[in-house]
Amino acid sequence: MKIAHEKLILENIEWKEFKISEIFEIHTGALIHQKDIKVGTIPRITATDFNNGVAFFTNYIKHKNFRTLENFISISFLGSVFYQPKKVSLDMKIHGIKAKNKEFNHYLALFLIPLIKKFTFKYCYGYQLSTSVLKNQKLLLPVDSTGNPNWEFMENYMKNIEKAHLEKITAYYHAKLKQINNGGGVIFTLDEYRDFIHQDELKNIQWKEFVIGEIFEIQATINGIDKNKLNGKKGDYPYVTRSDKTNGIDDFIAMQDAYKFNKSNVITIGLDTQTAFYQNSPFYTGQNIQILKYKEINKHNALFIIITLKKLMKKFSWGGNGATLTRLKRGKILLPVDSTGNPNWEFMENYMKNIELQKIQKLIKYYQEKYLL
Repeated sequence: MKIAHEKLILENIEWKEFKISEIFEIHTGALIHQKDIKVGTIPRITATDFNNGVAFFTNYIKHKNFRTLENFISISFLGSVFYQPKKVSLDMKIHGIKAKNKEFNHYLALFLIPLIKKFTFKYCYGYQLSTSVLKNQKLLLPVDSTGNPNWEFMENYMKNIEKAHLEKITAYYHAKLKQINNGGGVIFTLDEYRDFIHQDELKNIQWKEFVIGEIFEIQATINGIDKNKLNGKKGDYPYVTRSDKTNGIDDFIAMQDAYKFNKSNVITIGLDTQTAFYQNSPFYTGQNIQILKYKEINKHNALFIIITLKKLMKKFSWGGNGATLTRLKRGKILLPVDSTGNPNWEFMENYMKNIELQKIQKLIKYYQEKYLL
């Protein structure tokens, strides 16, 4: 069904209160002993608040307590709520609700889950959500002319919200395409890209070994800050540590008067954790972070360099080959070279640009074909 583009206003429709038991089937899981569980492909829903409620994957168990359900909303006795599109197994005290007279889908679930959470937030180990209590919980829902839940409105409302978000996402990625090519739009179509970039392309250029300390300036960060000594204020400055997640950023903090921040357009390195990231804005760091600088560095060739640095750092250890700044400076990496024998910064930049372009084009194509056309 083609979705109307006019804005749907929640305040302009009629609402009515329903008991959960009036409009939903209610199912509840049961206990399976750990000794009977083996690793399999069926998600086991427990009271965890993470990973959509999935704690592990189990095999099929021929037992009356092995209860499965699909295309429903799971509600734990502690109040976590998730949509489960595929068949899953329900642990003890995990409830599942399905609409009685409507085929469920993720749009309806997205509309209902925030409403369900309005009453589930209060449950905990000392005050658990039982099946009998769940039956009598009430939801305020949009209704149609017959006074029944207006499932069509709820579904279309969430589709329109999703469509608006996806239009913003695709607009963002279209702008990224132009930005990558300095305002010139797409460098290659996907087919042209496949002809241009492949593994053999790297083999067909000349490579040379470089001592890192001879081509890069490497220094310890300025006044690495122990996390306990931060002033506690949130702000816009990344606080970069040796974490291997989220570009090494542990937090965003306010200016720290007692410390100097580090300038942008550099690579940060945590030798002992073998982490390396490009930093595109001024930042503070934790302790034991090194900074790699060079006038030719930018986001794209830095991503190329980081791959070679990580290969080198895998050789470091805390034994005889300890991860130290001196050993990093003496380390050697292979880089593409130009006709003069110097690092071919342009090739490295364009190579990574085109990898990024391919990913962006695939994203745009996916969103347009699946949601927007």
